[in-house]
Amino acid sequence: MMVAGSVPAIVLETWLAEHLCPVLAPHSLLVLDNARVHRPEQANEIAAAAGHQVVFLPPYSPNFNEIEDDFAALKKILAYAPEGTTLDEVVASYRCA
Repeated sequence: MMVAGSVPAIVLETWLAEHLCPVLAPHSLLVLDNARVHRPEQANEIAAAAGHQVVFLPPYSPNFNEIEDDFAALKKILAYAPEGTTLDEVVASYRCA
């Protein structure tokens, strides 16, 4: 599931309930950063209802969040891509690399 722009809490909750929690191994541990969108109690309740636990990284700790390296790589690829290249094309090329 790819969302353009910022992610409101309702999108996170939908993604957790419909896409992530159903495919996780039983009793999984979800590690989220401290972004405000990740903090609603509803997200914790969704994970708990599916038998999972949520823990949060310390505030202002992008070095603990491995996805930040992927975001940086995607931004670099997009910066050097030919004009008109879409984010979907960049993501597709990144997955194949």
